[in-house]
Amino acid sequence: MGSIFTTSDRPEDRSDDALLHGVLLVAAAVAIAVTAIATSSAALPTLLVVGGGTYLAVKSYSANESRRDLRVPLRDAWDAAIDALGETGFLFGEPSACGPTDGRIRAGDALVVVERHPGEFTRIRVRVGTFATDDNRRRAALVLEAAAKHLG
Repeated sequence: MGSIFTTSDRPEDRSDDALLHGVLLVAAAVAIAVTAIATSSAALPTLLVVGGGTYLAVKSYSANESRRDLRVPLRDAWDAAIDALGETGFLFGEPSACGPTDGRIRAGDALVVVERHPGEFTRIRVRVGTFATDDNRRRAALVLEAAAKHLG
């Protein structure tokens, strides 16, 4: 049997993240330009700082996700994600259910999304905390590692 992993978690392999980065950059530039035109030019430095800070906060939030693509059925990935959350110490809140194409699990400050994708693969996405800190990335990686272990 071949590897269950279909893609790596390297940033250069994440083309949708590059698209998000571009959209955020354009949105921040447009917001700054429109506000600068509508107000006096004396407010421009403040607008640049606010726009830049907003862009960095949104980018940090959007970068706070780890994921892994697996060649396993959705239900198997769902069960592995639930087991992994419990194994890594996340407490479950309200019950979650998995539908025919995806499922979401919230446990403590973790959010796990399991999605079926075209091409016979399932993606597990893990977000811990709000922003992309080293500790949040580490904890998300531990959940993904535990899920992969459960899948063999």
